[in-house]
Parts: sequence; structure tokens; C-alpha cells
Amino acid sequence: AASLADTIGRTAAKFDAETAAYQIGLTYTGMLPTEHRGEFGIYYTPPSLTARLIDQATAANVDWAKCRVLDPACGGGAFLAPIAQRILDELT
Repeated sequence: AASLADTIGRTAAKFDAETAAYQIGLTYTGMLPTEHRGEFGIYYTPPSLTARLIDQATAANVDWAKCRVLDPACGGGAFLAPIAQRILDELT
């Protein structure tokens, strides 16, 4: 198990943080029984979908420097981490 965890960590380190988190989430959910994932809603949002939705919010004139964000489905932070980065980019 330790060797597998080390391999997963080294592989994930080759990706940007957002992609790495998604890949680790996929690995985790892939090890869970399908019925457990469905019962507890354990799914991870692909970074491409996150980016598209954030871009749509930007196109709808969301002011990232002043907005407040609530992600009621936050599990792995698929939306909150990139939104936090967008806010930081806007403030600097």
C-alpha cells in the first residue's frame, strides 16, 4: 500500500494542482463500490467542466474581486480552488 501511495503521489506531482487533485479523486472513487459512490454522491468534477463554468460566470460579469462564492457540493474543491485562484489573480 505504501509503495502504491508513493507511486500515485509521484505521478500526481507531475500535473498542475487542479489536474492532480482530480486524478487522485478518480483513483479514490475507482476503488469504492459503485453502489457506495451512488448512494453518497461521490463524484469529482473534471477540470475542463470547472473551467468552462467559471468562464461562463466571468462572461456573465461576475466581479471576482468582490464576489462571494458558495459551493454546497464541495468535496474535493473542484470549483473552490480554481475560483480562489481567479480571485487572487483579480486582486493582484
